[in-house]
Amino acid sequence: MSKKCTTRINDILPIIGDNVDYQEADSYNCTDIYERLDISREESLADFYIHYTTCKRIIIEEGKKNKTIEKATYQIENTMKILKEKGLGVNYIAIVYDQMTKFDSRNYSCRPDNTLWLKLVGKSKPVEIDGLKLHCFRKSEIQKARKNRNLR
Repeated sequence: MSKKCTTRINDILPIIGDNVDYQEADSYNCTDIYERLDISREESLADFYIHYTTCKRIIIEEGKKNKTIEKATYQIENTMKILKEKGLGVNYIAIVYDQMTKFDSRNYSCRPDNTLWLKLVGKSKPVEIDGLKLHCFRKSEIQKARKNRNLR
């Protein structure tokens, strides 16, 4: 995996509450997922799949500019389906984004516990995929955590 991917993963993991070093994990970026798991390039997959030696398995989709929550959710769902077919599990799912699009901010909210919620008329509900709550993190939170970590 490239140094750039390794840095991004190390930046993201402390935010989701994992103090385990990336080096203690078997990590796949999207290119690795295709190659190492023999998956067709036509499949739309999430950006990262991380499997810790402690058996925590994480899927992370990194939102690019103008990528919708629905598109990111689809990529996570598809990755989970394929990993399940390959006999691999998932314990935690997350989206990392710059800023929600106007459409997304009308339909979704990110709660203080970093879970993504779908706004419905009169009520809201957490977004879940196969029984796992979908977590959301702004890139600015990750950058702030990186600065705080470097100051310690």
